[in-house]
Amino acid sequence: MDVAQVSLYAVRPRRWARDRWALVPLLLLAWALRVPPILDNRFHPDEALYGYWGLLVGRGQDPCLATVPVYKPPLLPYLVAGAQALFGDSEFAVRLPGLAAGMLTVPLVAALAHSLYRKRWTAAAAAVGVALSPFAILFSATAFPDPLMVALGLGACMAAARGRPGWAGLLAGLAFAAKQTGLVWLPLALGVSLVQSPKAQIPKLIICFSLVVGLVFIWDVVRMAQGAESFWHMGVTGYGGLRLIWPHELWTRLRGWIGLARYLFVSPVVNGTLLMGLPALVWSALTRRHHTCEGFTDLLLVSFSLIYFLLHWLWAFPIWDRYLLPLVPVLAVLLARLLSLLASYARLAIRHSPLFIVHCSLFVFLAFPAFNAAHSRYPVG
Repeated sequence: MDVAQVSLYAVRPRRWARDRWALVPLLLLAWALRVPPILDNRFHPDEALYGYWGLLVGRGQDPCLATVPVYKPPLLPYLVAGAQALFGDSEFAVRLPGLAAGMLTVPLVAALAHSLYRKRWTAAAAAVGVALSPFAILFSATAFPDPLMVALGLGACMAAARGRPGWAGLLAGLAFAAKQTGLVWLPLALGVSLVQSPKAQIPKLIICFSLVVGLVFIWDVVRMAQGAESFWHMGVTGYGGLRLIWPHELWTRLRGWIGLARYLFVSPVVNGTLLMGLPALVWSALTRRHHTCEGFTDLLLVSFSLIYFLLHWLWAFPIWDRYLLPLVPVLAVLLARLLSLLASYARLAIRHSPLFIVHCSLFVFLAFPAFNAAHSRYPVG
């Protein structure tokens, strides 16, 4: 590696460290968009149940939740108990972990995008996509475990992209400790780690992940020793048992999932960009003469999104909006990648600031959906 390359890698972290301050106004906007739904909307029955679990833990009446049917891992109830101890037994306190996780997702997705593609404009666009996503706004204002699971899984991928397998494993394990479906982040974190560094310490990542998962099941064994039923068994039976769908369910379920997926960003322009751009991104990565790290990353993220959607379509998961939340940050990174490529092509026709123009357009196209989401005008969350 020559001196020029060394200096380039030395400058990048410092430059990104300065650019991170530009996220502060975006975080303030994200906060302003997420607080109104918290104050306007009353509890969903599941949210009330999570609040009750938090009270049982916080008041010492049932620290292991052995006397109530529990179908979720332990992380959320204990965080809710802590929030209730600090801020009282209010709806806001119960929803505070979700709000904090939703806010953290904005800088996390920016850090992940920058680690994967090494471009600050890509990082900024990914952050805008999550901050203004109606789906992300409305679920950050809930007590569901999904925002927490997504933030932790995203953190695992970011740590993997930065060559920190121990942290990646711990955070992926905590994503599972927030919700069983947090398991989906492990293969993505492993893939990111391998793409960024073929000599990555995969065993360390898996060991750290296994330690956290082991602690979760130790907690479950303690509960079962007191007469409780396993949260894992309760979660599976709560779905009516997981199975492959029947042929006559294919169209109905596809239509249901697509109907929910259009609320991820709402904007027809943004949704159209993803629908047309992702196949082009895959084709470019597959047909490129010299394969690059960015091309492999494109394939990894698109494959994750497609497999995740296919699993929820073809496996008999209930058609619930919150199950699509993990797609928001991944699609935001891919959207940012598409916009960066579009801006690079636009330089041939536009001499002045094509990156600025393209990314400002993203903000404009998402602003109205974000405003509507802040006023709870979409049937999600």
